[in-house]
Amino acid sequence: MLSELIAGKTARQLYDYYTNSFSKFLFSGQLSTEDEVEIRLNKYLLKQQYLIFNNSNQLLQIIQLIIFTPNQMSIKLSLETLNELDPNFAEAECIDIPYGVYENVQILDQCKKISKLSVAYNNISKFCIAHKFLFLKELVVNSNNIEALDINADLQVLNLNNNKITNIRFFNMYSTLMVLDISNNQLSVHQQHPLLSLLPNLVQLTASNCNLTDISFLIDPKQQYLKLETLNISDNIDISLNGLNQCKKLTDLTVQRSNLQHALDIASISSLNSLNLQQNNISDISNIGNLTNLQYLNLSCNNLQSLQNLLPLTKIIELDVNETSIKLLNGIQNMVGLKTLRSWKNELIHVNELLNLTELIEVNLCYNQISDLSGLKNAINIEALQLDGNQLQNLEGLPKQATKLRKLSVCDNNLKNLQGVGFCPNLEYICAVSNQMESVDGIENLPKVQKVLIYFNQIKSLKGIENCKYVTQLLADKNELKSLDGIQNLNLLTEINVQNNSITSIKEISGLSLNTLNLNSNKITSLEGIESVSTIEYLDAWNNQISSLYYLRNLKNLKFLNVDRNHLFDIRQLLFLRELPVLDKLWLSETGKTSEPSCNQLCVDSVYPNFVIQALSQIDAYEYEVMFDRGPEYYSNTFDNDFRTKAFETILEIPKLTDELIEELKKQ
Repeated sequence: MLSELIAGKTARQLYDYYTNSFSKFLFSGQLSTEDEVEIRLNKYLLKQQYLIFNNSNQLLQIIQLIIFTPNQMSIKLSLETLNELDPNFAEAECIDIPYGVYENVQILDQCKKISKLSVAYNNISKFCIAHKFLFLKELVVNSNNIEALDINADLQVLNLNNNKITNIRFFNMYSTLMVLDISNNQLSVHQQHPLLSLLPNLVQLTASNCNLTDISFLIDPKQQYLKLETLNISDNIDISLNGLNQCKKLTDLTVQRSNLQHALDIASISSLNSLNLQQNNISDISNIGNLTNLQYLNLSCNNLQSLQNLLPLTKIIELDVNETSIKLLNGIQNMVGLKTLRSWKNELIHVNELLNLTELIEVNLCYNQISDLSGLKNAINIEALQLDGNQLQNLEGLPKQATKLRKLSVCDNNLKNLQGVGFCPNLEYICAVSNQMESVDGIENLPKVQKVLIYFNQIKSLKGIENCKYVTQLLADKNELKSLDGIQNLNLLTEINVQNNSITSIKEISGLSLNTLNLNSNKITSLEGIESVSTIEYLDAWNNQISSLYYLRNLKNLKFLNVDRNHLFDIRQLLFLRELPVLDKLWLSETGKTSEPSCNQLCVDSVYPNFVIQALSQIDAYEYEVMFDRGPEYYSNTFDNDFRTKAFETILEIPKLTDELIEELKKQ
């Protein structure tokens, strides 16, 4: 049962072996009952394999999270050995032996019912299993050292990516194959029979980076291949595509990074639905206009002079022409069903050709020379618009009825304000970084905006943002703000970054639900206002004029504190941090300079690390300054056990935080 596989493990995180990412499910202790496990893992009761880690990211066990069903068995394989197998191992139908666990597959001989087997990344050099796998349909052996297969099975899916295969003769044993990946093998081009002649049922083939120079390795020009639908032959330098038109049902073709000069050899494949030719040297696309069934076309990173030859392609849904040096979009105006357009890093000066393209949903025109947006005025269905790095001085050309627009990015332009976005009432994300904005005028018309990125401007006031009740993130660093007036009632705010401004007070944040606050390089003298922000976890207030930590004393969720380069002259200010249970990162270098010895200036004085260890037992990482004749040097460190032991060799007198001392330190 599933509970038997996981019970007793102190599992903190589940790591998905297929997606290489941690799941969102966190275990908080011993898992002992099946009910508890199934509740937590109800989304993962599939044919998926996970690695269980403890809190220190040490691998505890490899586990197959598949419950027993009438049609499927599950197994687990321990990390240490495969000799202590589950009693039901011979009945398993799906096995995944992950990275580095096993180098010999002979043990699989007893698995008569297996239908899917994965032994990727296992340093296997020979794959030979004697008996016939009656049920094996899918075999994944990528990233090994295999030169040939000797396995008696009617395979349908085979992944041999990144092995040492040079000869394809053994493929005549697998005429049932429908999906094959032989990428990253240095195949010998001198073969007796073309590959597809050996695999008459093949529907999908990936043969990238296989040392191919001629399509004849795959195709006999005298035969027709009526089943192949998807072909990827990227990264085969100077490959000739002559003969590819024999694939009469080919719908998806990818030939990237192959130094193609033209697309003439594919012009007669009228069945093509998707064509990806990015990162070649193509300048002639005259025959692509014959592919009238195309819906997805990627010509990015080529040497195109014009898109005029694309006029007949009226069915295009998604078009990529990034980095092609085009100056006009002339040629796409008949693509009335176009939903996605990407044309960044070109030389466009306007987008008039988009006037009739009302179905556009996503448009990326970053890093062109566009100054006029009037061509977008009819794009009423647009949801995401990226215009970074152009020459926009205003947003007047935006659609008057852009009620579906959710994301707008206009960084690196010449905007003075945000006037024009008022026609986008449902906008949720706006990025206007690196403009010439002196105000956020226009933002008041965005009641649903959640993320506001306006750093690297000359903004002097946040007036107008008070109407944006749904804002959760405000990034306004490197401006000319003198106050935070306007944010007082933004109760959903969780992150504020206003570093490098001229702010003197933070009283406006009182009562907010902030998680992260960055106040670096302002003119703040007091942290008053933060005492009621009980949710804060990350506070960065480096390079200000703060003289007291009094207002931090009750912030029970604070984990990280940086108050480098402030006016904290008294080491006793650290006493205000004693009752902060989760604070474990403390940055305090160069906090004050004074000639008065009684001040015991923080960090510069050698007593500082010892004081922190003895007074603040929860701290495990800190930064400090050491003075040399040549000047100060800064060090980041962690308090390991040896360091802590030495720190207690001299017991310091840690003052008690009496009411009288609190008042004294508060006024410093």
